[in-house]
Amino acid sequence: MADTIFYNYASNYDQLDGIKSALNDAMALREDVAKVFNALAGVYEGEAATALQTAHQQISNQLDQLVMDMNATQGQAVDRQGLTASQDHQLAGGF
Repeated sequence: MADTIFYNYASNYDQLDGIKSALNDAMALREDVAKVFNALAGVYEGEAATALQTAHQQISNQLDQLVMDMNATQGQAVDRQGLTASQDHQLAGGF
């Protein structure tokens, strides 16, 4: 049986759900970062305020890209999991 692969689909889906939850946490983090930058924006003026705004935009863009990439990867993993389960069911003759 060393050549046999066993999939625990329920566990796999649980892990994928956990990743989705972490993505929601990342979105909340993005909002927290925005709050911090917005609070600091009222403190700085001139070039410091401009630099702060630039940093905020860069960090915000990076977080957006990261979350989008992770969302896409998680979605692809869910799709692949479904395809694998369907193929497994077909190959097993419906057992």
